[in-house]
Amino acid sequence: TQAFYQFKNCYEARMENDPEPLRFMAWTAVYLNNLRLAEQCFRRYLEYPLKPDQRKRAQEYLDVVVRLRKQRMGTIPRYRPQRQLQPRSFER
Repeated sequence: TQAFYQFKNCYEARMENDPEPLRFMAWTAVYLNNLRLAEQCFRRYLEYPLKPDQRKRAQEYLDVVVRLRKQRMGTIPRYRPQRQLQPRSFER
């Protein structure tokens, strides 16, 4: 629920020009293994006026996320046939 409220607050924060929820969202995306969303969030986060060290760190994170996505792009489209399901026992 905490995460849900953070997401809900993203819009209000955008009005106040606060980049923090974006960073939170990016990390949530990383945690959920959604690298594309993470990349978008970090890119948008970098559009805000940040302190130099914040900017440097965010840029590093963005580079890492992009590199992971590039590496993984090769493995996504490959077709994996599903394992044969075991026939269910008849008595249910």
